[in-house]
Amino acid sequence: MNKKSSITKIINKIINKDLGDKTNLDEILAQFGKRTYGPIFFIIGVISTSPIGAIPGLPFLMTFLTCTIVLQYLFKRGAVWMPQFIVKKSFSKAKVDKILTKIIPITKFIDKITRPRAHFFFNSFFEALIMITVMLMSILFIPLGFIPAGIMFPGIVIICFSIAIITKDGILAGITLLFSFITTGIAISTLI
Repeated sequence: MNKKSSITKIINKIINKDLGDKTNLDEILAQFGKRTYGPIFFIIGVISTSPIGAIPGLPFLMTFLTCTIVLQYLFKRGAVWMPQFIVKKSFSKAKVDKILTKIIPITKFIDKITRPRAHFFFNSFFEALIMITVMLMSILFIPLGFIPAGIMFPGIVIICFSIAIITKDGILAGITLLFSFITTGIAISTLI
């Protein structure tokens, strides 16, 4: 039986880790382990659904980054590679800790409702389907980026998939797959 992954425990580990005054994405993602697809998609989803997602050019950057990561997964690359200018950009550890502390109530709620279940959603077929769906949701960022709050729904789908991946919750993965079909339909009807 799989051991339950606690997002809150990982966040507390990052907060309590002595990384000095400055840290970077590489050091933070290292706390999640070598195959950090879930946390990276979580970050991409959060950026996309926040006001930052409205910055011109950012939807394209998020799409490029997501597609790069999904292709690495599909071609069974071990550790995730990301451009050095992204992973080595330093920022204040105190600010990171402050942001992470604010989301702990949310992660505690997520930890309560998620658990490893419906493991068949994590066999090779469904994992590939989830990754391709994440990539398609990110591709929707480009045309929907021109519509106010347009990338919100694809971003939410990516966040839900990331939580399902981190916690190995197949029920959440299945529900999110269904929601991704609805999101795609809404996006197509909006763009037509």
